[in-house]
Amino acid sequence: MRYLFVFFSMGIFFGLASSCFAGKTSTSQHILDLVALNYELGNHTRAEEQLLKLIRDNPKDSTSYYVLGTIYQRAGKFAAAENIYRKLIKIQPKDGNAYACLGTMLIGMNKFEEAAPALRRALDFLPNDSIILRNLGFVEMQLNNLDKSKDLFDKAIKINQTNALLWFDMAELYSKLDLDQKALGYARKGLSLSSDMQGRIIYTEILNDLSSKLFEEGYNSYKSNDFEKAEKIFKNLIRQYPENGLAWAYLGHTYAHQKPIRIEAIKAYTTALQLRKQYVFPKDEEVFVLDNYGMLCFNAGKDIRAEALFEEGVKLNPEYPLIYFNYGLCLAKRKEYTLAAVAFADAIRRDRNMLKYISEYPVLSEFRKSEMFLKMCETLKEEKIEKSSN
Repeated sequence: MRYLFVFFSMGIFFGLASSCFAGKTSTSQHILDLVALNYELGNHTRAEEQLLKLIRDNPKDSTSYYVLGTIYQRAGKFAAAENIYRKLIKIQPKDGNAYACLGTMLIGMNKFEEAAPALRRALDFLPNDSIILRNLGFVEMQLNNLDKSKDLFDKAIKINQTNALLWFDMAELYSKLDLDQKALGYARKGLSLSSDMQGRIIYTEILNDLSSKLFEEGYNSYKSNDFEKAEKIFKNLIRQYPENGLAWAYLGHTYAHQKPIRIEAIKAYTTALQLRKQYVFPKDEEVFVLDNYGMLCFNAGKDIRAEALFEEGVKLNPEYPLIYFNYGLCLAKRKEYTLAAVAFADAIRRDRNMLKYISEYPVLSEFRKSEMFLKMCETLKEEKIEKSSN
């Protein structure tokens, strides 16, 4: 079971074949230079017109087709790009890059069954191109031809062992085969080469799959206020999978909820936040860590550290109102009343009950005497009138 609820879409960036423009020449280099200039200046329509004229004047010049296809792709005109690459194949039927570009375009359109033969044809001409091998491996994986996908990824990795995306692809493949331990090894190798977000997502999902049973046991104990039992479970989980950021986060929460608060919470929260370099948190969970850790620092008199943690959480723009309130608290304490009013207003917009806390909280007595408090109340009152009138 996957318990990492919010992730970015899992679309993968597919580069063109590495030799896509190698050896391409044109008798109309001057026009191509103008095309490049117009494109960089944002005159995309003009660049397209110049290329279409170049193709009409010299219909066998492959470079113009490549450039026009790329422009269409970047503009999101996928059908037009597909049409251009198919025309290119007709005039250059032995150009592996033409088939590779077509295959890449079809992947972007989720036409996997059509992409597969185009990429296989590309490999007939460019059998050792790791990018084409990777793209075809991905297509076979989408078509559930997992053995074929593995063979293609294996070959690509032998050719290019420094491409982190290939290791992440292999990790995802082994995850589909329910070989999560092996998948985790490939994901770790990928992360040693790159902190690519898609790779971090794959790595996190695999890690969560492996530790899901223990995590759910610990989470259920935590929610039942059995913090001692939750602590033991999360410690056991961390011994097995020390890179699981969410386990460290909830270990911190169990410490923070014990009476008196356990000082070990700070180490647990610090470790959880450090693991963000490789582990992807759901936004709400990340904000919860930042807020809890910030309150520990604030209560310990470490105002600068607390404010930095709250500010980081606010920048994630969560719906969690307390972090806006706590950020405003730090700002008001150092008499930054304008910024504090903005933070408090954001808290109230998410939970109207926050106005009561701000109006009654003893530490905010000086803020309530300020002009910014009155302006904040007026602004919120106007917003409420506007909402009721709509």
